Order: sequence, then structure tokens, then C-alpha cells
Amino acid sequence: MWCDAAVVRAAYSMLTRVVKTCSTGVTSPTIVNDACARISSDRDRIFNSSLDMQCVAGVDGYFRRLNPAFEQVLGYSNAELMAHPFLDFVHPEDQAATLTAVKNLAEGKIILDFENRYRHKDGSYRWIAWRAFPIAEEGLIYAISRDVTAQKQAQEALRESEERFYLAFENAAIGMALVSLDGHWLQVNRSLCEMLGYSEQELLATTFQAITHQDDLETGLNYFQQLLSGQINTFQMEKRYLHKLGQVVWVALSSSIVRDGQGQPLYIVSQLEDITARKAAEEQLQNLSKALESAVEGISRLDAEECYMQVNPAYAAMLGYQPEELLKMKWQQTVCPEEIPAIEAAYQQMLQVGKVEIDARAIRKDGTVFDKQIVLVKAYDQQQRFSGHYCFVKDISERREIERMKDEFISIVSHELRTPLTSISAALDLLAEGVLQNQPEEAQQMLRIAANNTDRLVRLINDILDIERIESGKIVMTKQICNAADLINQAVEALQDMAER
Repeated sequence: MWCDAAVVRAAYSMLTRVVKTCSTGVTSPTIVNDACARISSDRDRIFNSSLDMQCVAGVDGYFRRLNPAFEQVLGYSNAELMAHPFLDFVHPEDQAATLTAVKNLAEGKIILDFENRYRHKDGSYRWIAWRAFPIAEEGLIYAISRDVTAQKQAQEALRESEERFYLAFENAAIGMALVSLDGHWLQVNRSLCEMLGYSEQELLATTFQAITHQDDLETGLNYFQQLLSGQINTFQMEKRYLHKLGQVVWVALSSSIVRDGQGQPLYIVSQLEDITARKAAEEQLQNLSKALESAVEGISRLDAEECYMQVNPAYAAMLGYQPEELLKMKWQQTVCPEEIPAIEAAYQQMLQVGKVEIDARAIRKDGTVFDKQIVLVKAYDQQQRFSGHYCFVKDISERREIERMKDEFISIVSHELRTPLTSISAALDLLAEGVLQNQPEEAQQMLRIAANNTDRLVRLINDILDIERIESGKIVMTKQICNAADLINQAVEALQDMAER
């Protein structure tokens, strides 16, 4: 309990006057001496047993009397303290204020709640809070004081903590806010203002409910009520706010409630991180995943160890697997062994240039082989470090079959063109030389042979043009049954003249 210095001064003064009266009165000397002794003893007991620091000092700057509490607080003996001006023990920064306080006391003014720092014997300083009352006519100061160093340290720690909180709050890269129990913004930082497009004054004049997306309001209010009722102390959610310009701002919200010593809610502390870009990226990724799932061409991703990490259904179907069967499988298991060196060389080229194309033969799960066109593209993680590659595959078996058919057809056609041309040339030579002038029937036969072979040449040329159309996708070849005997007869007629010659 803080003892009022006025009470101490009054009690001390009264006891002193009683002692003086007793010593000058007419009462029996023995009675007076006993009474004075008891009063003096009581006064000293009160003075010396006080837990507070009590003293009598002169306006000349010296202590006159000190109770034991001074020794306990400052480490000096009372004799040491009284041997020097008390200003010698005061912190240099507090000496001017202390002198002013002594001057006011000398003028009869009461000093309440004055604080200064006194040096401890170990060199440290203690904060001392004073209440002092002067007796101007005697040049004395009655004072009671208390060591408030711990309180000062606590206050300083609190001040530093509040300053750190303010700096962290105001300079945070994410939005920070204190929200009242009815949803009004109490305090907002710069990042939140920039995130939502409002000035600080505009936000403080509204509530979080007013700028929350309607679809997220009910969920947010439900969490808010759970905080107030004590069901939860904190919550996290992703929600949408409405920017001042009208666009939607996605945030990751984390809120917690602050309560007083009695457990009553005071306000809500909220942290808001702008995740609009992440949400947009997630939506794009979802759309891309859907596109990959429905893509007609095979698409896969492989890790740095060249194992499948992800494949779309088209890629798996092309190889005759289910998508999950390919995961963790090495690509070498899905190509013909003789193709591996060429693909590995292409892979090394991809590492250098980022992208490469190659054709190769692949092996299906059932062991059958097909031709495929491969595009390898280098892949990176979010830190732009190499993380594997993408593989885009197209089944080109049909194209290869057409190419083989074309080569075979050209080979046949080159032979077939020479055959009718030889027949025509031979027939025309016979007619030109007049060998058949006297044989009109044979001449007519030669002319028929030449005409037939001319028709055959036209058909062959048309077939060549058809091949070009097939390659360009303008015509589809249809297989049909032919009469082998007719084909043989046509060949015999074409070659008969040559044979006879």
C-alpha cells in the first residue's frame, strides 16, 4: 500500500512537537520521559518498518534521515547516502528536473508523482517515484518513494511491443486490419487499402460486410459469430471482396479474436493476402487440365529421371495402357529398342535448345508396333529450375502407311508406264514401216493395241494424280475386287507384239 507522504510528515511533525511539549511541560519528569520515549519509539518503528522508502531531507540537497528501505533498494548504506548530496546519485539526465523539484519544495509547493533515476551501488540505475511535502520554515522535506524500476521496464517493453506491432502492422506486405465486433474497420494498413482500392478513411467509414462478395458473406458471418461466441478463437478461409472499381479480389483471410482479462471480446485481428493471381492461375490450370484430358493427341510429362509423372487418356490409349499404369514407368519401355539411341540424342539436344522433334516407332502394351511423331519440350519448376520435360505424341502410322503405298505405287507405275509405251511404240513402228500394208486385219490389231495402251497410260496418269490427292487428304482409297483374268489378258495383249517380234 502506497503510504501518503503527508500522513508521514504530519505524524512525524506531531510526534516531534509532542516530544518538545513533554520536555518543556510541568508534568512529572519521569512520566514525561516515558511518554516521550514511547512516542519516539513508535515513530521510529513506523519509519523503519515501512516497505516504502521514507526520508527527511534538507533543501540544501542532503539527506537528513533515511529508513532501511533505501539501503535495500540502492545498495548503499544510509551513512554513504547521507555523506553526499543526493544529486550525486541522480542520473545526469534527471538532475535538472530534480533541482527544479527541490526548488519548488523549498518554496512550499507539494510534489506528487515525480520520477527520477538513482544510481545503485552496482552502477545500474533504479527508477524512483516520489511524493514530497515541505516544511518551509524548517527547511525540511518529508518524502516517501518507491522503486518502480520493474513497472518502468514493463512499460518500456509494452511500448516497444506496441511500436513493433505498429511497424509490422503498417509495413506488412499483406493486408492487416483490426475489426470491431459489429464488422466496422477500426484500423487498416496501407497494403489493405491498395489491395481493395479504398483510402484509409473510406474503409474506416464502412464494414467488411459491405464490401464482401455476396456469395461469400454467409460463410464469413458464420465464422464471425463463432468467434464472438467463443466456439472458435481463430479461422481461415478464402473469400472474395469487391474492389472499389468493381472487380473481384480473392483473399486468403486469417482472423483471430482478442479478449480482455475477463474473457470479453474486444476486437478481431485479420490478415488478408491477395490471392487473385493464384486463383486465376488455378482456373487456367483447371481449364488446361480439362483440355489435356480431352485432347486427341497424346500429352505427357516426365520428371528429371525420365519417368512418367502425368499422361492424358489419349497418350495412354495410344500405347494401350490405362493412365495410372504408365506413372513411374520409364519412357524407354514404350519404344522399340533400336529407336532408343536416336531418342536419347534428341533428348540431349532438347536440354540444349529447349525443344526438339523426332519420329520413332513405339511399342504398345500388347507388343504391337506403331509409328509416332514426338515433340520434346523442356520443363521448369516455379523457381525456374529444370524439372523434366513434356512429351507430345501423334500416331503417324496411317501417314507412314500412305508413304509406303506411295513408294510401292511409284515403283509399280514406273514399270507400268514403260510397258504400254513399248507396246505403242512397237505398233506404231510396224505401221510406219509399211510392214502391214498388205495385212489390213493385222494393222487394225496393232491400232487397237496402241489405243488400248494409250487408255492404260491415261489411267496410270490419273492414278498418279489420285495418289497426290490421297496425300493431300482430298480423296480416300477404297479397295475393290478385280478380275485377274482380264488383267492377264490385257498384259498379254500389251506384250504379244513384242513377243512376236
